[in-house]
Amino acid sequence: MNFISKAKQFLCDFRGKKNFEFIPTDSLDADQWAKRIREITPKSLHDHLHGSGKGPGFWTSAEKRPAPARSLQRAGKLFDRMKGKIIVEIGSGLQGHGAGNSALVWYKNTAAIKIFCVDPDPRALQSVRKQIPDTRRLICAEQDGAGFIEAFQDSIDLLYLDFWQNSARERANAYLHLYEKASKKMSPASLLLIDDTDHADPWKQTWIVPAACRDGFRVMWCGRQTLLLRK
Repeated sequence: MNFISKAKQFLCDFRGKKNFEFIPTDSLDADQWAKRIREITPKSLHDHLHGSGKGPGFWTSAEKRPAPARSLQRAGKLFDRMKGKIIVEIGSGLQGHGAGNSALVWYKNTAAIKIFCVDPDPRALQSVRKQIPDTRRLICAEQDGAGFIEAFQDSIDLLYLDFWQNSARERANAYLHLYEKASKKMSPASLLLIDDTDHADPWKQTWIVPAACRDGFRVMWCGRQTLLLRK
């Protein structure tokens, strides 16, 4: 049984639990994934912030849009099963349960040797340092993600993307361009996790997921987050 088959088996206890937080898939290609994302993106006036200037696809409340905790925890377990060593998180900070507190998940629930938290906002990194003072295992880098990736010398086993740009189209472009820089530095067997993929296009996921699928990644689940695996 190859690793993707094992990963499917690993996720089988979630089959049928179709919610916006975590939807296990049967290893989707880019077209199948795009169809699934369209199915779960908010469309009615009750689901998105209509008239806010943000347009459709924005969730109205945490009650309607569950936290990404389960996706993060499962990604961490898959990372350990793949015997991963290095996690790079672009867009960091501990903002509470609704945001997932991903740095804490990586630090407490994985065997990662090094966890890099990258963000240009010193306040975001201070929130991480305050709760995780271990500077040997967790390294905070106060810079933009593209610059960090360009200078990074090691292989990335899990790349987690949750950074911000001013407009939706800029976001879609920035995620694609960062992936193009990072893909050459990702391990042959690696994970790509993207936050906030339950929004209407164009958004963070719009161009990065098809590009990653062309490079051999397969979508393992989607919803609030999308995880892709290459093995």
